[in-house]
Amino acid sequence: MVLPSRLLGMLPALFVLLWSTGFIGAKYGLPYAAPLAFLVARYVLVIVALSLTEQGKDEDYFLSNS
Repeated sequence: MVLPSRLLGMLPALFVLLWSTGFIGAKYGLPYAAPLAFLVARYVLVIVALSLTEQGKDEDYFLSNS
């Protein structure tokens, strides 16, 4: 599955948004949930974002630019 270039262009912005809101989410959520729950949620989101990025890459990209 190859992702559209527009979606691939939005992934870095999604990463920055998730990274920058981590402290805010932890600050307001820690009184209600365990710290490990936040770590699991963050890592799941990162794995999903990275897998989408990896699936969207063109396999011949590295071969054609070397």
